Amino acid sequence: MFQGFIDMARTRPIAVDDELLELALARVKLPPGKVWLDYEPDVDLLYVRLKEKPRPDRTEDDQDRGLIFNYEGKELVSIEVLDLYGVFVSESH
Repeated sequence: MFQGFIDMARTRPIAVDDELLELALARVKLPPGKVWLDYEPDVDLLYVRLKEKPRPDRTEDDQDRGLIFNYEGKELVSIEVLDLYGVFVSESH
């Protein structure tokens, strides 16, 4: 598992996070400020926390983009990016 921290207000994130961040940004716009990244390679999931210790009480999903948005009340506190590298995409099209 990879864990990292980025300040989205910085103009250049640290190199170790570049690939994960680039893949996430291709699917979802992240707000300015600090984010914490946790990547689970066995399920190809990137968990983007918008606060250090979120405690979500509800979720909304965007199945078309493979995203799950987690909220504390009305505040977005984390985003799950499913199938980040596309390894589980069906090639039966």
